[in-house]
Amino acid sequence: MSNNISNFFKSVLQLHSVSKQIQKRIFQYGIKNKDYVLLTELTKRNDLCLEIEGKLKNVQAVNVKVEWAKKPHRSEDELIDLVKNEKRVKVLSALASREDSPEAIYKAIASHGKGQALEALLLNNKVESDTKLLAAKRYSESTRVNNLKASHHVILGNDPIVANEIALYAKSLQLGLAALTAAKSNAKKESIENLLTLFENYLKTFEKADYSQNYTAINASDEITSAMSNSDHIDKDLIIKCKNIIKLCKSKIDSTSYYANKLDDHLATLKKIKINEKATISLTELAKNVVTDIDKANLANLLAKQRTSVDNSTYLAIARNENYSAEEIYDILSNAYLGWYGNRALLYSINLLPADKAAALYLNSYQVGDDAVIEKYNNPHQLLFEAIKLSVKKNNIHPGLIKSKYMSREIIKFLPLSIFIYESVPISITNDMIDYMMNTLGELDSSWDTVASLADQYDGSCYELIELSKTLA
Repeated sequence: MSNNISNFFKSVLQLHSVSKQIQKRIFQYGIKNKDYVLLTELTKRNDLCLEIEGKLKNVQAVNVKVEWAKKPHRSEDELIDLVKNEKRVKVLSALASREDSPEAIYKAIASHGKGQALEALLLNNKVESDTKLLAAKRYSESTRVNNLKASHHVILGNDPIVANEIALYAKSLQLGLAALTAAKSNAKKESIENLLTLFENYLKTFEKADYSQNYTAINASDEITSAMSNSDHIDKDLIIKCKNIIKLCKSKIDSTSYYANKLDDHLATLKKIKINEKATISLTELAKNVVTDIDKANLANLLAKQRTSVDNSTYLAIARNENYSAEEIYDILSNAYLGWYGNRALLYSINLLPADKAAALYLNSYQVGDDAVIEKYNNPHQLLFEAIKLSVKKNNIHPGLIKSKYMSREIIKFLPLSIFIYESVPISITNDMIDYMMNTLGELDSSWDTVASLADQYDGSCYELIELSKTLA
């Protein structure tokens, strides 16, 4: 595909008015060459003719679908039909995860979506809370699993409030228990009651527990007791109910076994719980309200003290706070204890942030250098650009970054000579730098000598080094 004509058409689309005939030409070119970036720009036009708009509706690229859905005259029925008729999970998931999808799309997915689409919606902090809670309710009611997948843990670990909602409506004991654990102090009385009911129903399915049932029952008792200890929302009646169900559990277990002793420990723990009003402000709320350097210092101290138990929602709140820079976010995440699931949860959130802050999340992930992650962002080139710039500032360029297919000449301009410490630097980067060096320095020996003498000490880009060397020679 010719970049020249594609760039030309993109320039044309910046004009105040574009005729129907030109729109047809651009549409035909975009379809023939699968230039979905160009088609996305075409879809954004305010003077888009109805014929082309009707054809763009059937283009399968997610970005085109989003822009089609965002047209101001689009009716709610059309958006609901779009969701109902879209069979591809990947497309619905992408629509659900986009920060710029219309609210009506979010609501339609919450009402009619399934599985991964609901998961993506639950991880999108752009979505209004009532829509997200509807999605959490439907997700928990429809998810019936005995063994949780990584995606379940990512969902639950991202937002304790959503985790509580999933615990409230869970039909699966395993999902409900994991949700209750993730909710921590946000676990409400009603959610714990739901899990107690699920646990009681499970216990009633057998007379005496076998080995696997022993394990499940003790684990459930353990998680529920822990939730009771951590929750800010329990009362005496709930403690009594919990005790009775654990006693039921004990009646199903061999009284001489290790498991019976564990249940006695749980009953003792419940007996020690004191009911009181706990008026604490969550770290996430503090992160949202940070303004001054003193606020930042206070939050940093709290993060250090609770390093292994900080919710992902706290780090995301920091990233979304306009008073934190991308460099500050990078440093905070560098010292964070995220774990595998926490890392995944933050990666799901990169599309909710400006490119520089998204780069800070990306650079602190386990998947730096993976273009599949970059492609989650609305503008992969921009994300890579910001990741390179931030990496240069931190003097820590991951070799995977420079091998990205989204590397462009503009991004190459920011790369330092130090990248050649890595083997297998892409040929395109090498060629670009040597061409620029040849064209800029020419045959002047002193300029080449200056480059050589400054190369080991200069931290800036290769392009800047070349220009500086030409000036100093």
